[in-house]
Amino acid sequence: MPPRTTARARAAAVLATLLVLALGLGATSRAQAPAPQDLLPNLQAAVPDHVSLAVSHARALVGFNSALVNAGQGPLEVSGTRSSTAQPGMRAEQLVTRTDGTTAAVRTVGALRYVREPRHRYWHLDDVMSFELRTASSFSLVARGSRRGYCLRSPSFPHNCGRGQSRLLSLTMGVGPAEVSRYAPISEGQSFNVTNLRSGHYWLVERADPHGRFAESDSSDNASSVLFTLVNRRVGRAHKVRLTLVGACPGVERCANPESFAR
Repeated sequence: MPPRTTARARAAAVLATLLVLALGLGATSRAQAPAPQDLLPNLQAAVPDHVSLAVSHARALVGFNSALVNAGQGPLEVSGTRSSTAQPGMRAEQLVTRTDGTTAAVRTVGALRYVREPRHRYWHLDDVMSFELRTASSFSLVARGSRRGYCLRSPSFPHNCGRGQSRLLSLTMGVGPAEVSRYAPISEGQSFNVTNLRSGHYWLVERADPHGRFAESDSSDNASSVLFTLVNRRVGRAHKVRLTLVGACPGVERCANPESFAR
């Protein structure tokens, strides 16, 4: 005669079965849940605009506006920190947002430094962009822009980069998705001295993330450029300089058929 099973034993057996099924379903659910993905920025240099010639005190400068564009799904976000004001700068790390809403520091991208100049008393991140002047015929380098520091800001990061706050221990700056951080001409090396440059055709090239420091979704479209013609001649004591824009090459350092500005 088989042993009798009590109601309590039967209930325990049912509960154990349900627990096993629940654990199995939970494991299956976790296995099927997609892993969070990084929402990376896509940094691009906008076509230099307001390219203009300024002549003063026998010097001729080509100045231009520049802009860092974020065409990616996630923000370009940089967090700077230091343990005390005895450290001259802050360690800068790139923060990446993920699809599950979390953020993570993915790499060190240099340092934030406080600039003490009459018009620039705030924190900068170096080498976010670079500028080059090159010959049109051989693409030989004529000169590099001397600007180094940048304040990253956009509607998603509406701050003033710690203006007048040299004793900060932390600071976050950045450029949100589909947003732009703009920089004015003739400031901090955003110009080229063409006083003694020969007449000819030249490329003005603007690059985002020139040293590849940032994690981004696409680095093949970081450069844009403008082709211009320079006429530089002396007539007696007079020095006559004229600049004429030819066209632009968005997303590339040069192109065979620059887009006309006369649209």
